[in-house]
Amino acid sequence: MDTVIQLNGDTTFDSLAVFAQIDTPFVGPPSIGDLNLDGKLELVIGAEDGNVYVYNFVDTTGDGRADMKSGSPVKIPGGTKISLPGVISDFDLDPTQLEFYAGYEDGTVGFVRLD
Repeated sequence: MDTVIQLNGDTTFDSLAVFAQIDTPFVGPPSIGDLNLDGKLELVIGAEDGNVYVYNFVDTTGDGRADMKSGSPVKIPGGTKISLPGVISDFDLDPTQLEFYAGYEDGTVGFVRLD
């Protein structure tokens, strides 16, 4: 498991969230962005199973793990096995939210809106 910490500036730190493990390998490093432009960052990562996993940086359930965003994981339409790290950007030029773009093992690419 990976943990995100907040440094307090006095040689101490607070654990912010522990990110759960899944049964399939992640592809590349995670991407971090404010997907729905609400002022809060989300962590997004593609996995070899073709799913995109989205996490909040908080633990509101009190189980010690980062909360998976509602509706996650998401399958990018038309894709199979993700093989290239994903990128967060505004691919459809809709200024109200961002998308996640990934490449597949068969050479195709795709993106999904993660709100």
